[in-house]
Amino acid sequence: MGCFRGTEPFILRTLEWLRAELGAGPFLRRYRMDDGVGGPEGGFILCGFWLALANRIQEAEDVFVAHAEASNHLGLLAEEIHPLTREQLGNFPQAFSYLGLISAAARIDRVLRLRDEGQSEPPHLLEPEPPAIE
Repeated sequence: MGCFRGTEPFILRTLEWLRAELGAGPFLRRYRMDDGVGGPEGGFILCGFWLALANRIQEAEDVFVAHAEASNHLGLLAEEIHPLTREQLGNFPQAFSYLGLISAAARIDRVLRLRDEGQSEPPHLLEPEPPAIE
């Protein structure tokens, strides 16, 4: 959300760890334990959209499309999505899922527009740029 640059090695390592530990294709689970609620734990749609904010534009577009296509025939998104069956799980509809969708869409659009204008540095949402992580 603009607190760190998407190109920071710390952020990139964190995303790689999250994908390895919690990833299910383009989706991302919140955790891998029994939460006591019952039923399967799906990909948490909000977390998945966060993957689209890391300045890797092709990956961001792929993740965005997979999550957007998880909506039903009315364009509604649940809280979670089953990574294999694409069944919507959890609270429905879920406002957080739309916050993720809007944030990711705006970020991808901005990256593409700046790239088309010849800017090679990915955009950062806060001004001035935060210091690099040491």
